Amino acid sequence: LENRVTELKILRGAWSNEQLSLERKVNTTYPSHIKQHQRRIEQINQDIALLEQNKGGNFSIVLDGKRYAERPAAGEALALLYRTISESRGKEEYEFEIGAYRGFRLYFSFNPFSPGLILRGASQYSTDIGSSGQGAITRIENLAGRIPDYLKEARRELEEVQKQLAVAQQQVGQPFIYEDELSEKAAQLTEINTKLEFESLQEGEAILDENGQRPDDEEEWDSERVPCSAPGR
Repeated sequence: LENRVTELKILRGAWSNEQLSLERKVNTTYPSHIKQHQRRIEQINQDIALLEQNKGGNFSIVLDGKRYAERPAAGEALALLYRTISESRGKEEYEFEIGAYRGFRLYFSFNPFSPGLILRGASQYSTDIGSSGQGAITRIENLAGRIPDYLKEARRELEEVQKQLAVAQQQVGQPFIYEDELSEKAAQLTEINTKLEFESLQEGEAILDENGQRPDDEEEWDSERVPCSAPGR
């Protein structure tokens, strides 16, 4: 019975912790994530509109203040710009604005392990720089073309968080399913312990009697049994 009561108390403690976690998620975590995803979706929609405004059929990119209409020339300029900036900056982490593409600002992003490229509009999108200037130009074009896919991904993430919030709202406030059993067995355990303590006290009194000690009601002072000494005797 003690083992079962202990087990149920452990389960109730885990349930209590889970309820606190659910309340935090319902009141803070999930609403915050939902706002982040909604803001991300709004930003991507703005960037899709920016892409549409700069949809021209011919290739065009601005690098270091100069506009390039040919990919090979743009690739050479990008590779040279990358070497120049990376040599001057060393191995520190930083971002450096290098131009623009289809209305987006274009950045080099440097760190010692994976240098990359960033397109920044209302939101930002990144890709590896690759091993060649021509390849980097292709990556920039592909990155811009994937922005509508990022919108689909952001919407899926929003739907997932909204589902998680709905499930958490259903679970929060649910009672501990073993509460009745715990109350019943805890009461039984208390009753048994009380009886055991009472029996233990009785056994203790019996042992004292067997050792020749008088019960409390027989140990009072008996004046008739005590000899008295009279004056002069």
